Amino acid sequence: MSWGAAAWGLQKATELVSGANAWAELFNRISSLISSHSQRLNIHEQLDNNEDDQQPIQDNLRQLQTDLQQLQTTLPKMHDLIERLEWQIHKKAAAELLPHIKDAVYDAEDLLDEFNYYELKVKVEERANEWQSLPALKEFIYSVIQGNFNRVKESQHKLDHLYYQSRDLCFQISRLKFDKVIRPETSSFLSETKILDRDDEVNKVLELLGVATHSNASYKRKRANSFGVLPIVGLGGVGKTTLAQQICNDRRVKSYFNMIPWTCVSDEFDVKRLTKEIIQYLRKEVSTDNLNSLQTILSNIVDSKRFLLVLDDIWDDVLENDGQEWQRFCPPLSNALPESMILVTTRSLRVADKVRTVDAFHLDGLKEDVFWEFFKVQAFGSDNLDKKPELENIGKSLIPKLKGSPLAAKTIGRLLRMNLNPEHWNNILNSELWELEQEKTDILPALRLSYMYLPAHLKRCFSFCAAYPKDYAFEKHVLAMIWVAQGFVQRQLTSVGCQYFEELVSRSFFQRAPIGIYTYVIHDLMHDMAQLVSRDECFIIKDASDIQRIPPNVRHLSILTRSIDCQDLVGLSKYKKLRTLLCNTAFHQDVFATAIRSWFSELRHIRMLSSVLPRPISEIPDSIGHLKLLRFLCFQSKWQVNGIPAFNGNLKLQALPSSFGCLYNLHIVDASECTFQSVPTDFRNLVSLQKFKSMNFNYFLEGSFLHFQVQTGQVIAALKHINEIKRKLRISISFQETIVAELNKDKQLYSFCISLSGVRLASCGQEILEAFEVLRPDPDLKYLEVTGYQGVDFCPSWLLPENLPNLVTLTFKECCNIMDASFSRLFCKGFQFIAGICISKCRKLSSLSLFLQPDFIPAIKRMSIDSCEELVSLSAERFGDLCHLEELEICQCPNINWQKLVALPSSLRKLTLIQFGTFVDHFVTCLLGINSLVLITLWDSSLTSIPLQLWTNNLPTMEKLDCIDCENLTSFRGSDAIFNPYHRGGNTSNGQTFKSLTEITIENCNRLSSLQDLFTTEYLPVIRKIHVKNCLGLLSLAAERLGGFSFLEDLEIRNCPKLIWQRGLVLPPSLARLCLARCGDVSEWFPCCLSNLTFLTNLHLSELFYVVSIPGDIWRNNLPSLEHLVICSCEDLKSIGGPEEISYINNVHIYSCGWLSELHKPSSKVGSPSRNW
Repeated sequence: MSWGAAAWGLQKATELVSGANAWAELFNRISSLISSHSQRLNIHEQLDNNEDDQQPIQDNLRQLQTDLQQLQTTLPKMHDLIERLEWQIHKKAAAELLPHIKDAVYDAEDLLDEFNYYELKVKVEERANEWQSLPALKEFIYSVIQGNFNRVKESQHKLDHLYYQSRDLCFQISRLKFDKVIRPETSSFLSETKILDRDDEVNKVLELLGVATHSNASYKRKRANSFGVLPIVGLGGVGKTTLAQQICNDRRVKSYFNMIPWTCVSDEFDVKRLTKEIIQYLRKEVSTDNLNSLQTILSNIVDSKRFLLVLDDIWDDVLENDGQEWQRFCPPLSNALPESMILVTTRSLRVADKVRTVDAFHLDGLKEDVFWEFFKVQAFGSDNLDKKPELENIGKSLIPKLKGSPLAAKTIGRLLRMNLNPEHWNNILNSELWELEQEKTDILPALRLSYMYLPAHLKRCFSFCAAYPKDYAFEKHVLAMIWVAQGFVQRQLTSVGCQYFEELVSRSFFQRAPIGIYTYVIHDLMHDMAQLVSRDECFIIKDASDIQRIPPNVRHLSILTRSIDCQDLVGLSKYKKLRTLLCNTAFHQDVFATAIRSWFSELRHIRMLSSVLPRPISEIPDSIGHLKLLRFLCFQSKWQVNGIPAFNGNLKLQALPSSFGCLYNLHIVDASECTFQSVPTDFRNLVSLQKFKSMNFNYFLEGSFLHFQVQTGQVIAALKHINEIKRKLRISISFQETIVAELNKDKQLYSFCISLSGVRLASCGQEILEAFEVLRPDPDLKYLEVTGYQGVDFCPSWLLPENLPNLVTLTFKECCNIMDASFSRLFCKGFQFIAGICISKCRKLSSLSLFLQPDFIPAIKRMSIDSCEELVSLSAERFGDLCHLEELEICQCPNINWQKLVALPSSLRKLTLIQFGTFVDHFVTCLLGINSLVLITLWDSSLTSIPLQLWTNNLPTMEKLDCIDCENLTSFRGSDAIFNPYHRGGNTSNGQTFKSLTEITIENCNRLSSLQDLFTTEYLPVIRKIHVKNCLGLLSLAAERLGGFSFLEDLEIRNCPKLIWQRGLVLPPSLARLCLARCGDVSEWFPCCLSNLTFLTNLHLSELFYVVSIPGDIWRNNLPSLEHLVICSCEDLKSIGGPEEISYINNVHIYSCGWLSELHKPSSKVGSPSRNW
């Protein structure tokens, strides 16, 4: 069977998946089929004689349906129970019960998934006709109904038993909070006998708090408050609380702040409790529990004080209800002095970003030398330092595992100190951190708190990653697809899985890989924690001895070593609950072939299989069809040699086995290093398939588009089942490939893209044309795109209006040899519904005169013509009669003759012209009387003038005018000889005005010397935005008139160095944004022009030479609304009145001004006090 037939054939079946209502539809269908085929099935003759089997099959069917629904509805309460038990994991009973409950829940999920598989199977095999579904029906009755009747009941009974057991222990009502024994309350007193050498970190935090005044830091505020908020962010156990304690006890801090209250927030951000604790900390007795009274007391306490408030250990609950609790907490503190600060410690980047007013301080592990000194104290005790050189060597080998974490050093140090014996120390060195017994407050229990605060769906996603080795480079999109395959993602959408990934990144469970833009890694300690929480579910085989340590109910298994013999590989088949098998190493062909046949036959619950295929393996065992739940399949041709990835080249496989078509749950096939010669005829039955990737065939869904790419050394002979597709279709054909298919039967094929980039026309041009002749789409086709066709004629017989009467959009791209004659033959009659036309990079196309006619395309609304260098003519006499055309874009068509174009359609609303032809000055006469035109964009070096006297009243609706890179534009007046208004009675009355024009941008027009004619209140009565940029020859702007533009809100004059301001600069009070940058000598009128700009919020001043000072009183008095101020490269500016004068402005950036201090606000206190302001 050809690849094409397989691809298109499966699409119709894909639609069977959507719209299924659990099992109700399935059982109704089975019941109906049993009734109509009872004699053919010979049900009663084949039943056994015992009493149970004599029960009518229909009763069994109904009972099974009821049992399944009960099982499914039981799972939510079991997932809730798992959540509650995880919070109580420090209790022995919970720790013992949890793995049994998880195992029972996973078994139930597997059982339900099996029935989902049979639902798909019956649907797929029934779709041709009912008779063809009989084999599936028989299997369902005898194997499924009778074979699984008791399994469902047993699963339900096991879940009920475990639930009742946990209820007896009161776990089902336990709180989703951690006990104080797990997370003791903290205080500002240093609990460490050995103070860590964090001097650099302390000094940086002090700078951010405003205590240190000398700094080159560039931390930026997010928003301005009466107090600042500085978060310290880092993993659990990295030393955030200890650093905060050091800060509080620093003499400089104590002398700078009037009060330093401390409160431990933990996992409950209770505004009332926290407010009360702060009051009590400040030695104020309080008896009320009324929040208003408490906040009033606190407000009075901090009034006119400079405080440092430490909120230790904030969790994600502060973000609930869009952070409303945080917003309720802060107001009483606003009476304090503006130098007051809140110091927050948190593990969450999301929390830090929500509360911060300065950039968060990220705390990493200790430096290696400092860490070693701290570790020695923890491991040897202060009395035994430097007395055990052999142990020191072992200890130094342990250091890389601990990643500079002080709490990890304490944990391992405590274990080592129990026995100062090399054997004991080596045992710890050779053990995984998660395998070592730990106290409740050790490193992994501390990190597990971060895991506990994850939503349940994120917990499963993260814990699954323990099946991958440390330092594994995860790709977001790939991992999201794997999570979908595992059933962890709601709605089974990869986009949702990507959102899950981003959430985990924001919570610091993943971090950017040091190498690779799009890859992420899990911190080693977080990986240890992941292995701890999934120790019964995930396992990695690193050497042969690990075989004996595999958990009996393991669900996700990785193989990273080649030291396993055939017997052990085959023996993995006994772990029948496996859902994931990752074999990341290459075995000998015979060994692997034996193992994989066993895996395929025995591991019936596999959802993800990823394996390196050895050479010279050439076929996949037929037993792969037993993997009913398989969703993600990856075949690789790579392995690792001494830890270094090696490439095994293109692996050529004969074919996928016929049983492959039975994998109805399969979502993803990644065989990108393999070449398949053919596929089974039942490939179309892969109703869940979203992506198939190999070296010679790619198939994937992207939104509503199906992409089908073929790249082989042979011509594809037939795609005869393409008529079954019901999606947008995109075909890519390369390297001398052609396709032959039928498209003429499917009423729902509405988009078809043919891509021929890279085809060598000389060797197969005729073959391509013959192939296209067979590609006969359905008459309902709406979207047609042809890309990369290199022939002179593209005229298959079906590309005619009578064959495609419903065509809406037509696109030709990179059809470099198509000329006018081709189009004239194609479009002999009209396409009545075409609304959009795109012709791009058809470089030999010379004329569209015969095509762009109202009779041919009467409904056209959008037209884009791009990079057609030989195009000379559009359509002269009748182009203006395209009465529905609203958008016209012509780009890089330098030979269009505008002298011959009489008019543009009066219906135009948007016109974009970029390097658009010859005699371009004549195009302006085509615009007269276009009463609907809203936007004009002009970009052409040939344009010399724009006739305002013709455009004003003839373009009453124009709202935006952009003139960009019109290098030869000299004026906005124009020659009366050229611009004679003879078209359609154009209005040339003296009442000239652009009644609707609100935005003008003039950029890179270097020969334009004056804008006096344009910038008048008569022409621009409602102008709101004026940008003039990079006009190097501009001399006059009529700046004295700007004050009359009563609606002007945004004015930018940039890089116009020759401007002369001899008549002054007057600005309207309506301005909200002003930018003056390198715009000549404006010193005579600046800063007096800033008077009374009460609405100005954004001011940017750059390269204003000869401006020496800005008086301090101009800021608050004249610019009271200013929020953003940038002053840069003003070399002569010596004073702006002092820092206190601009302290009310939220965002200030002053730099590269020789006489002024550099300032970045929001930021820490930056700059030198000896410099001027």
